[in-house]
Amino acid sequence: MVLLQRARDMCRRAGSVLKTHPRKLVKTRMRGETLRKWIGRNIDNSVLALSIDIFQVFLGLLVTIVYFSQNWLEFSPNLESYELIMLQWVIGIFFSLDYIMRLYAADSRRIFFLSPFALVDLVTILPQWLEVLFEANEEFRSKASAMKTLRALRFLRAYRLLVFSKTAKGRQGGVLFLTVMSIIVCSAGVIQAVESCGPGDVQGKNCQSLEIYNACYFVVITIATLGYL
Repeated sequence: MVLLQRARDMCRRAGSVLKTHPRKLVKTRMRGETLRKWIGRNIDNSVLALSIDIFQVFLGLLVTIVYFSQNWLEFSPNLESYELIMLQWVIGIFFSLDYIMRLYAADSRRIFFLSPFALVDLVTILPQWLEVLFEANEEFRSKASAMKTLRALRFLRAYRLLVFSKTAKGRQGGVLFLTVMSIIVCSAGVIQAVESCGPGDVQGKNCQSLEIYNACYFVVITIATLGYL
């Protein structure tokens, strides 16, 4: 409910930006205004900020498609080509810079850090950097790589696109749909990673190799019958 309310509030704010500043890409820095305040005004209420959020939606979709194609038949976190690794790093750095900029410009950094969407951003950023910090520990790197499935939560940034919806009911329905899809995709990725067999495991005894689409099916059926995972 907190995420849905937050999304509706941000949709209204983004909509006012399009009406008030239809052509201005970045707001002019006012006299005596600090850099932090200027960045804060632009990062939430400017056409540039809206464009960046839209771009992040497509990047989140790209990350999810790449992950699904890589693990379609079984969990394979380490089978990445050099080009794919570079693409992941470019996207990861972009997301990291966006998070740092928002944290820097926030009026209250503590409140920002604990806000639902900031926590979602942090969860989607951390795995890639944890892989670098614990590169020597192969087992930990594998688990950190599994956390990349949480990047699908970036879909929640798609609420920015809902400003183009003509009705409040349409926006609410869109936010609900995106939230449910993110939960299904993320949960399926985590289940596939947790159930996967390691080097010393026996297939079918204490682990199993799940196709990603079967993991999605399991999540949908579980939620539909029990109401939770």
